[in-house]
Amino acid sequence: EAVSEGAAEAVEAVSEGAAEAVEAVSEGAAETVEAVSEGAAEAQEAVSEGMDDVEEAVAAAAEAVTEGEEDVEAVTEGAEAVTEGAAQEAEIDLGTRPTYTALDYVTLGTYKGLPVNREEVVVTDEEVEETIKARMEAGEIYDIREDGVVEDGDIVNIDYVGTLNGEAFAGGSSENFDLTIGSGMFIDGFEQGLIGVAVGEDTLLKLTFPEDYFNTELAGQEVEFTVTVNSVKTPKPVSDESVSELTQGEYTTVDAYSEVVRTQITEQKENQQKSLMNNELMTQLYNTCTVNGYPQEVIDFSVARMKEYYTGSAEASGMTFEEMLGLYGMDEETFRLTIEEQVKESMDQELILSAIAEEEKIEVSEEEIQTGIDNYAAALGYPSREAFLEAYTEDDVRLSLVMNKAIDLVRENAVVTVVSPEEAEAVTEADEAVTEAATE
Repeated sequence: EAVSEGAAEAVEAVSEGAAEAVEAVSEGAAETVEAVSEGAAEAQEAVSEGMDDVEEAVAAAAEAVTEGEEDVEAVTEGAEAVTEGAAQEAEIDLGTRPTYTALDYVTLGTYKGLPVNREEVVVTDEEVEETIKARMEAGEIYDIREDGVVEDGDIVNIDYVGTLNGEAFAGGSSENFDLTIGSGMFIDGFEQGLIGVAVGEDTLLKLTFPEDYFNTELAGQEVEFTVTVNSVKTPKPVSDESVSELTQGEYTTVDAYSEVVRTQITEQKENQQKSLMNNELMTQLYNTCTVNGYPQEVIDFSVARMKEYYTGSAEASGMTFEEMLGLYGMDEETFRLTIEEQVKESMDQELILSAIAEEEKIEVSEEEIQTGIDNYAAALGYPSREAFLEAYTEDDVRLSLVMNKAIDLVRENAVVTVVSPEEAEAVTEADEAVTEAATE
């Protein structure tokens, strides 16, 4: 299973708690490689543990079944597999995912020497400064003034009361509310009407709600807002003092903190490039390697796990599993057929990377597994490794680490062409143009 693009931004998340998590473990299975697109990750997550939204999952399943019914022969063959699989279902140990030899199911093609581009990592002074400013705003490192007038872009603290026909209306009043002038948070005329108002003064705004306003009782209505400007917040300029305040004294000069931020941005961009390279290489592996079949014991296990998940969801809604399926015109046979196809689609990546790992004799140590548990637990916000292991198993983590090592080997043996950011952007635009033309 692959890590999404946000995974590549982990360094900043770990360093400052200000970016996305690096590696995520998909629902019900350990996170696998950093290589697969978001779509592949979502598919693996849906199969491994079940979609968060049961209705969405079942609707998707129903759609897949409908498509499958167009091929009568395929459905007939699948029905035979269902009969056999259903007989085995009662004997499946849902606590242990079956093991298999991936090379029994995969014919490996070329996986070394694959061509791939890597964008040159460039970090400008402007990026560093903007990052520091953004962190200061997030950390509310402001100067607060109680004089002067409101200007566009200011963050104003206000009290306001909205009235309709002289009566206050629900949701139209607040105290000590922070509003950024120009944000568009309020209806037209509200924020603009505060520009030029002196701090400490009251002002009366006569406004009209839009005709298409979501609250039909207010849509098109003329209202009045009495607003008091309590104070104005302005971000402090980047200085030794503000940097020290932001970092709670860890860094006391702009230069020192700027170097730290530059390193973090560089690492973040390098991780992003690694993720993009992995995605491209994984796409090539789908073309050079052939999946000849799927381990039936894993398919049966996954179907049983999905049935268990949906059975629990149905019971939580006061229904039986069969009743829930009936709502969407499905029976247990079509459910199993659909889940089997989802499992097969999601297993291609796992099978190919596992086969490469077997061919290269890639293994993970017990120490790596234990460290991986700690890392995954922290990345996903679990309070402890014990809490993490209530949802995932050591086997999940082992598979994830093996697949990560496999795609790392492919990337490390790739023929890499370094391109400038401008060249990379041109390639992206060209790809988008081709995709757009293909869909027209």
